[in-house]
Amino acid sequence: MPRISNQTISAIARRLREVPRPSRTAPGAHRPRPFLAAWFRVTGATQDGANKRWTYTARKLGPKSGAGYAGAWADDPNDTTEYTLYSINEKNNTSTGIYGNGLKQSDIDQANLAGANYAVAPIPANVPVLAIAVFLDDGTLEWWIPNLPNGVPGNCDGV
Repeated sequence: MPRISNQTISAIARRLREVPRPSRTAPGAHRPRPFLAAWFRVTGATQDGANKRWTYTARKLGPKSGAGYAGAWADDPNDTTEYTLYSINEKNNTSTGIYGNGLKQSDIDQANLAGANYAVAPIPANVPVLAIAVFLDDGTLEWWIPNLPNGVPGNCDGV
């Protein structure tokens, strides 16, 4: 089976978005969109205020060099765009200490972990992530990481 390049897939996706479709819904209501997904490499993260959620910057990855764990990805040389990604797992994270990975800050701070310096962390740089395209009502495209729990690094002082 012949391989389809990322450029061809992007061109098809752009063309699909340009094809006029009859509206069966009221203006501004949800309209079906094509399902798009892509692999990215996280390049950075900016925290959303006091909330334990982050806005990620990322580069799109090109084809993988080999099968299984032996293969490696490299940034797509034909796409130098810095993309913005969001994590669905972090959407409900708040500064109140309830996190999308099921943890509560109060669980981390309980007596047997006091002083352990644990904290919910962003997805680290250089981690490959799968992201899906989410279309807003106005047609704007956002990239969302579907399900990658945050890590909780720390050290146990005196344990």
